[in-house]
Amino acid sequence: MTYEGNIMKRFTLAVTLIPFLFCACLAGDFGLWMGFTGFKMGSVNDALTAAAGPAGGVTKMENGDIFAVDMLFDAAPRLAIGPRVEFIIPNQGEATRIIDSQDAVFVKQDESLMPVMIGGKYILKDWQNGVELNAKVFGGLGFGYSTVKTVNVSGDFETWVRSSYSGTGPVADLILGANFMISPFSDIALDLGYRFADMGNMGGPVDVDFSGAFFNLGINYRFGQFYYY
Repeated sequence: MTYEGNIMKRFTLAVTLIPFLFCACLAGDFGLWMGFTGFKMGSVNDALTAAAGPAGGVTKMENGDIFAVDMLFDAAPRLAIGPRVEFIIPNQGEATRIIDSQDAVFVKQDESLMPVMIGGKYILKDWQNGVELNAKVFGGLGFGYSTVKTVNVSGDFETWVRSSYSGTGPVADLILGANFMISPFSDIALDLGYRFADMGNMGGPVDVDFSGAFFNLGINYRFGQFYYY
């Protein structure tokens, strides 16, 4: 199984187990999120550009998708704390070098990151007219995975080499959010944030930096007690 398959299995396990753990608490929120993010990835994109050469084609790794799950337990009237797990998938990076009419080199690079964090939410504006404004901070450890596939074509012959790398490093999210109540026990939420997640080279030839701004849309389920207007 690929590194991406393993990390997706771990994320699915977290999504499955967290609601059961969450039901044991007295009060809190269980949230499911998905969104869009940008990345720095300067070293990765420079390597792809070099592989393509002056006349080659490049698809840079610049944005991607986020999937996340969190559970935040009430710790004080305006404060909730708890864990958050994310699964982050950048777009595939590609480089094409055409040597002549018979020969070419193709490079495809895939990255993924699973941050496992703990943090909290502070309510800046409590529920008024069904709207809550909040600030969130999470920090923890990121599990990064990288796969590079190089295909060499010469006439009718094709050879390929696949290399995989992995590593861990510190990660942190800073988020401003707005929640909109849709029932006494649920709300939809919009988050705008920035992620710090420079994973270094993870044992590979270039540094991989997942840092970047992101936008998330989520739904939160309230357990233990209902919201109040």
